[in-house]
Order: sequence, then structure tokens, then C-alpha cells
Amino acid sequence: MIRVRYAELSDIDEIISIAIDSFKDEFSNYDEAWRTYNTLVRSRWEDIIKDRSALNFAMVAEHEGKVVGFLVFRWWFGWNGWLEALAVKKDFRGRGIGTQLLNALIERVKSYGYRRVCMALEREDLVRFYNRFKAYKVGELPDEELGKLPIYCIDV
Repeated sequence: MIRVRYAELSDIDEIISIAIDSFKDEFSNYDEAWRTYNTLVRSRWEDIIKDRSALNFAMVAEHEGKVVGFLVFRWWFGWNGWLEALAVKKDFRGRGIGTQLLNALIERVKSYGYRRVCMALEREDLVRFYNRFKAYKVGELPDEELGKLPIYCIDV
């Protein structure tokens, strides 16, 4: 059984581990991914976990007391939020955990008055996943390293 809850600081090591495993292909090598996630990203995500407000929060999916997935959300502008990351541990993918996390996020942000959750999506498999939530492309965001990132939103 999966339980979705707010992330605690004690979850950060497992969150970082899942993030590195899930997003390492965005880096030139594993060491670069490890350094990035264990310094700047860790610090930012720890602040978001501590904040746990309508503006910034993180959630985890837990199975038998272990974190198997997570998401990081923050306010973007107006009544729009930004889904910074959503990832599920490899051994637990395909079991609906990402869907449970996203559904929990949508319910939470609706209660805060948000109108949209937006995110940058490059990979076609991710676009297909978010399309199940009626995601639509709203434009592109320039990135010095990655070029133009397609931006998608989900109306909540």
C-alpha cells in the first residue's frame, strides 16, 4: 500500500537518491549529477521541505515505511505553481505511484486556490504521462545548457 504525505527533512537522502537515479541522464556523468543534487538542489529542497506552505512544499510516496517517490512544488507566478520534480524509484515504476503523487498535488493546490500546475517537459514518455492529466503546451523557456524547454500546464 502506498501512502502520500508531506516530506520531512529525514526523507531528504532518499529523495536525493531517487532524483539522481531518475535524472542522471540530464548530466554528462553520474558524478556531476551527484555533486549537483547533493549541494545546490539539496539545499533548495531542504528549504522547501521546511517551508511546507501553500507556496512551497514537497511530498513523498511511502511503501512499507520507505520513500519510493517524491515531488517538489513551488509557487511560480499569479495563481500558477511549478512542479519542479516528480520521480519514482525504478523498482516501483508502473504501479501508479506517479499518478497518486500528482493527484495528491492537484488536490492540495486546488485547496490553496491555484489555477494551474506548470512544468518543463522534454521527454516524450513524460509528455504522455502528463497528457493523462490534460497537460497542454504553453510555450518554451530558454535554457543556456538545454536549449528551449517546452513548458506544459495542467488546469486544476
